[in-house]
Amino acid sequence: MEKIRDLEYQFKDTIEEHLIDALPHIDIEKLFISSNYEDTKLSFDLVFDVKLKISVRIRKAKYIDFNDITIRSRSKKNNKTEIHKLMEGEGQYYYYAFMNRTETDICKAYIIDINAIRLLTEKGMYKTNSNKDNTAFNSYKLSDLRQFNGIKYSYDYSFF
Repeated sequence: MEKIRDLEYQFKDTIEEHLIDALPHIDIEKLFISSNYEDTKLSFDLVFDVKLKISVRIRKAKYIDFNDITIRSRSKKNNKTEIHKLMEGEGQYYYYAFMNRTETDICKAYIIDINAIRLLTEKGMYKTNSNKDNTAFNSYKLSDLRQFNGIKYSYDYSFF
């Protein structure tokens, strides 16, 4: 299983560039990786000056054409999942990205207002998909996120 935090470190510079483009008023020098507790219990992966809390998800290129974001909603042992942490947590933005085919760079990224995810969840505007291992994930259409002004920034490098 891939180590999610390793991807956050691997693509840290690219994530920072996208955050600067989307949120030009931030001082990137004050941006740091969250603690393990903040990541696993409170749903955010990056902290800006202890005020801006950002969750991070990086997926493989083969999922780009689905035009959605997915969030784990059931674990093997029925523990809290990412959707529970997002709904209950303190995260404000979701940096959601896709790697290129060689997994060496980010080719598509979005910065999403987590309140839009919360709203779509409350309205039932998602699809739940089950995996063979008894886990599940919620799928949210990018078009629905746009409709509710949830996408605050997008990056698309088409030549991946």
